Amino acid sequence: MRFITLTAILVFTASCSSDEANKEPQVLNAKSVIQDLEKRDATVSEQSLSRLKLSTNGSTSYELNGEKFIVQEKTLSRGLRVFNHSMSEFGVLKGTFVVQTLESIESLTNQFNVEEIASQTYRLTPLYNKADLLPLYRSLQGEKQFSTVEIEIDYSPLDNSEKY
Repeated sequence: MRFITLTAILVFTASCSSDEANKEPQVLNAKSVIQDLEKRDATVSEQSLSRLKLSTNGSTSYELNGEKFIVQEKTLSRGLRVFNHSMSEFGVLKGTFVVQTLESIESLTNQFNVEEIASQTYRLTPLYNKADLLPLYRSLQGEKQFSTVEIEIDYSPLDNSEKY
């Protein structure tokens, strides 16, 4: 019985000392693993960008709805395909805005078709369909009466999305 106990202690001691003896190669392996992961991430980023057919030449970055978007056009118009950087998803601008306010929005009826979609929440559709949405978005954001201003973006797959 003592022989088995001594053998077990010897095996555990040997395995512990072999772990300590191999510490240096494990650190080197960890460094190589980190380098491999960095290379893989760079490859994945390059592949995802090429898969998304997103060229950096001529692209413009905008902050919309509190997130970064990349577009290939200089103007934001209805039906424009945009890339949400944080979600890594494409979307299509619907050409409408959603605003929340406690005040009346009667003053906007000369620029927008106003539709109440919930209590104190309205969908604003520009009367001019070809309007550049960015100046309209910025002007709505500048209005103190609105607590929230968002431009509507459809993230449905392209084959299932509505045409705007």
